Amino acid sequence: MQLGWPLPKRREMLQRLSKEPGKTFHTVYFQGRRQDLPVRVVSLDLPKYRLDNGRTRSAQAAYLAQHPDLPPEFFRTDVESDAAQKAQHEILKVMLGSGEKDLLRFFRKRDQMQPLILTDLGFVLNGNRRLCTFRELVAQDTPEHTLEFASQIGNEAHKSNPELTLG
Repeated sequence: MQLGWPLPKRREMLQRLSKEPGKTFHTVYFQGRRQDLPVRVVSLDLPKYRLDNGRTRSAQAAYLAQHPDLPPEFFRTDVESDAAQKAQHEILKVMLGSGEKDLLRFFRKRDQMQPLILTDLGFVLNGNRRLCTFRELVAQDTPEHTLEFASQIGNEAHKSNPELTLG
């Protein structure tokens, strides 16, 4: 399973897709403003997890405590790092839930319902757990899969507000 394409390949694909019309639009409210983002389709392997993620911060700290050989800045030093992306995937797998909130069971029976929101560099701004879910389902059942995403929110916006949420 590939946990994100290399930056030059992601950037090239996302720039090419940005010049094509979206198949539909997805409305988000971002920094107090309504935005209708075009929805496009990419390989499940393209996006990278956003490591500066409030939902996983405490789990990252626990991961570092369980892996004392890793530097304290492991999740912040190189967001492109395959090792950090793999660790984030493992953290997210634990967060997929169980019972009524079991995302694996839920999406095994349903198609993707909302697009992921990606930055212009291909990092997931909204939908890390869903991306992890789809990657896990594909690893269990299907060799190839695509997913819908929406993007026009610049990477700088996410850098200036790492606690950013949409909705």
